[in-house]
Amino acid sequence: MSETNLIPIPRVESRAHHKNTIEWEIPGKVSVGIMLISGVGYTFIAKVAIKKKHWWNKSTKTFVVSDLNPATAIIKGVNFLEPYGYYIDPDTIEIGEKIGDPDYFRENN
Repeated sequence: MSETNLIPIPRVESRAHHKNTIEWEIPGKVSVGIMLISGVGYTFIAKVAIKKKHWWNKSTKTFVVSDLNPATAIIKGVNFLEPYGYYIDPDTIEIGEKIGDPDYFRENN
């Protein structure tokens, strides 16, 4: 699927009080976040609303991946999102400023 056929997920203000999270969301359709977790690395979480085939099926698909490298976690997350028709605009990711510098959290918490 080409990026032109995909729906961009807009970035939203993080609800995390420690400011170690970047979030994107289309309410009711898709929510995505990447966060720095001490001792784990970068965790990418995505939840996508899907059509249920039966009443007992879940109405969302959830994806979680952790990696020491934020780019690797994001790439795996983007690969999960694309089959559902969504993408994250790379211009909205500020890894170095927000979650790529562990000293940022020590200084600002």
